[in-house]
Amino acid sequence: MCSPKKRNIHIRCHICLAISLFILAGAVSGCSKKEPPSTTQTPAGVLTPVQTAEPSPTYVPVEPGVVIPSAPVETKRVTGLSISEEILNLHIGSSATLVISVEPEDATRKSVTWSSGDSQIAEISEETDNSAKITGKSAGTVLITAVSEDGGKMAACIVTVSSPEPEIPITKISIEPSDPILTIGSTLKFVATVYPSNASTKNLVWSTSAPNVAMVSKDGLVSAVGVGKAVITVKSSDGKTSASCTVDVRDLSVPVTGITLDIDSAVLKVGDFMVLTATVQPATATNRQVNWSSSDESVATVSAAGEIRAVGAGNATITAATSDGNITAVCRIEVIPGEVSIEGIELNAKSQYLKVGGSTKLTVYVNPEWAPMPPLVWNSSDDSIVTVTAGGELKAKSVGVATVTVSTEDGRFSATCSVIVSR
Repeated sequence: MCSPKKRNIHIRCHICLAISLFILAGAVSGCSKKEPPSTTQTPAGVLTPVQTAEPSPTYVPVEPGVVIPSAPVETKRVTGLSISEEILNLHIGSSATLVISVEPEDATRKSVTWSSGDSQIAEISEETDNSAKITGKSAGTVLITAVSEDGGKMAACIVTVSSPEPEIPITKISIEPSDPILTIGSTLKFVATVYPSNASTKNLVWSTSAPNVAMVSKDGLVSAVGVGKAVITVKSSDGKTSASCTVDVRDLSVPVTGITLDIDSAVLKVGDFMVLTATVQPATATNRQVNWSSSDESVATVSAAGEIRAVGAGNATITAATSDGNITAVCRIEVIPGEVSIEGIELNAKSQYLKVGGSTKLTVYVNPEWAPMPPLVWNSSDDSIVTVTAGGELKAKSVGVATVTVSTEDGRFSATCSVIVSR
């Protein structure tokens, strides 16, 4: 039998061992324990589990300086350029704007770079991505180009700068019809012709001496408003040249009863001219206005004054009709072939834009148009850039600018076409 002291020590050891086992069991139980689902009280008092929400997405912060790539964007490449003018003529000090069109219209990068072959001749100013203002600086010819930043596509314009042309004044004005007779309430349109035909300005100013008798509009339309006579005057805009006629306005009209022509038939050669004279009966008729027409203007044409021009072989009827009553008289014209002197030749284009290896054909027109086509001679200023055949066919050989010239065999007349060749 143990002593009381040893028994106490033995009991204490058992107590310590029990406490240690309890603590260890609690720790193991806490690690494997799961939270039971939450419950809610239903109206009937039954406990039902509540579903928990899906876990929230986790956001990963982006470190400073890290670039996240975007989705790829489709790029549309530039396939070509076109320019508003391929040939431009300027006077020194004058300006014009060239406009570039990019193909396709929805290309991603439309920027172009403008340049002048010689800014001392033509200067580029007010430049944008699709236009540029060109100003003439001195006499000469220069090439203005626009090149796309995407693909290096090019369009070009040949600019010729010249000294300002001297002003050509109007030296003479004629009016048709002359000294007409009108009735109250009627109207008449005057036709004014200025000489020379290449006058710098053809602006005219109309006026009347008696607006209570006849009024006139800014374009020469006369309105008869009262009995009497009025002088209708037309002047050049500078007032230095004028012409006038007298309008006789009557209250009672004398009707037209007939009309005759001085010639009822004629045979003309191509290129000939003749004048028909119409006589209205009675001589006192109020409205003696006559209107002229041709049944075939490819054979013969007629002016408001009865001037006939034979333009092609065939037959045509020239008719004179009175404004009052539409009474008519006719002249039958036969036009036969004849020698016609050539006055000049023209090409269907003054410029052509080709790519290396491309080709096109030029067409020649003769002036007057009814003249026969003469023998022609073609040549190129630089066969290494563009060649031309005897029939006017062009073939682009290399990048550059060349001038193609067509001349009559006798050398009297010629026409040119500037050809721009790019890649």
